[in-house]
Amino acid sequence: MLNLQQLQPYKELAKSNVLLPIGWGDDKKAPMLSKWQLHKGFTVEELAKINNAYAVGLRLDKVFCADIDGETAVRWARFKGLLTQPATWEVHRDTSPYHFKRFFIPDSKQIEQLPENQYGLQEFQFKVKTSKWNQSNDAVEFFLTHQRQCIIAGKHFKSGGEYYSAESFGIDKLRKPTDKEWQIILEEVYKHQEKNINPTGARSLGKDWNRLPYCPICGRNSHSICSIHKDEQTIRCFHGNSFSPESNLAVGEVITSDWGDQWAFCRFKDEPAIGTFSIYTKHKPTPTQLNFRRWRNV
Repeated sequence: MLNLQQLQPYKELAKSNVLLPIGWGDDKKAPMLSKWQLHKGFTVEELAKINNAYAVGLRLDKVFCADIDGETAVRWARFKGLLTQPATWEVHRDTSPYHFKRFFIPDSKQIEQLPENQYGLQEFQFKVKTSKWNQSNDAVEFFLTHQRQCIIAGKHFKSGGEYYSAESFGIDKLRKPTDKEWQIILEEVYKHQEKNINPTGARSLGKDWNRLPYCPICGRNSHSICSIHKDEQTIRCFHGNSFSPESNLAVGEVITSDWGDQWAFCRFKDEPAIGTFSIYTKHKPTPTQLNFRRWRNV
């Protein structure tokens, strides 16, 4: 179990961000719950009561993380200007000086400068390889997305080490990026986007799906990512921060959309590097239901 006293520095962080128990998977680095991308998070008191939790993860909805892995990654990040003063929050592990995370919290104006990714979201996750040796895993990973989490406290299972934040770079030092730092981050985001852009410039969902400029399920009217099948019988509704469908519906439960028609919830679908969708199919009343409606309207 996790030590409550050691988690106290993150008590305030948990009020505005999502903290998760970590301990699943072969390397014990995965969140200990399904659909963690939709979870509202745990308090430090709740985390300390979870059996077999090895560590605590921070979902990166609002906090940007530069995850630095390897000696060449440290040199690359320093050369680029991502390890400069003033200090900000960092998480290290005591078994390697070349593996640590550096965190920033961008403000709304900085977020507005981000390009939309191919799914219409101002989020990103990508890796910059920093070694010329093909067999090396050295890299700096860039994360600002609800689809990723980073461990901030607890044990590093594989090495037997501990995660820690020294007083000089503790959670209280968390700050927004300087203009220079944000410009460096933006340049890398744009480079990554250019490498992965569709040659036609289009954002494709597949030939059978069309984006909805307005989603009748969740009301999304910007950063279009919800879509409807060309047969108009199925809708994929995205779980985002500003717009999201209900997450507690039972399979088969019917809702009335903003269009006035009815849709039945089928299932959740996780799309790697995008997020979670709720799948709805157009409701088809049974003959008995139709007869009941006719009787009720007599």
